[in-house]
Amino acid sequence: MSFDFLIKPYFYAFFDRSSRRSPYFEKVIKERFDRDYFVYILDKEIVNVYATGLYGKSKSILIGKGLLEKMDENHMQNLLAHEIGHLDQNHMFRAYLANISASAIFMISSYLLYPLFATFGEYTEGAMVAIHGCLLGLLLIVIPGFVQKKFELEADRYAANMVGKEDYCNTLLKLNEITNREMEKTTINYPPLSKRLKSVQNLIIED
Repeated sequence: MSFDFLIKPYFYAFFDRSSRRSPYFEKVIKERFDRDYFVYILDKEIVNVYATGLYGKSKSILIGKGLLEKMDENHMQNLLAHEIGHLDQNHMFRAYLANISASAIFMISSYLLYPLFATFGEYTEGAMVAIHGCLLGLLLIVIPGFVQKKFELEADRYAANMVGKEDYCNTLLKLNEITNREMEKTTINYPPLSKRLKSVQNLIIED
């Protein structure tokens, strides 16, 4: 968790030889969106783009080479707008706090519940362990996944407000096409494409 939120920006900047800064996309972000964020191209067949970092200059955008090879310029800029949405709205910091809070609650509950296990019989103790496992899944997987889904929809609307609803919806459809329709599936961390499109289409664009 700490690697993804705190260390990853510096890892790609200083240690990962397969990544390189992209002055071109940094210039695009500055000139089109009036933002200052570092952009790194990952020399890997990753068909995706990510926001990372919690504060200041650690806030960065990572672009997989596989995505650059399949996306045209306009769609690429629209995806950058989505990642800018994550960074501008401090989604990474808020997600980190949510994960830390969920982990802390689980650790405290484990400390408090552990002495109770010894007071139960063999079968009851097994049931308590199962219940505790469900609590683990709820706190460390389900709740953080729900938070991330919410943030994805927020970033979609943020990007659509910057580039236009129709244009952004076309970008989502293109991304779904090049990922072999993976975006149509519901996952623990991402809402399905249909929900994302509906969220954007219902958006009232700010003047």
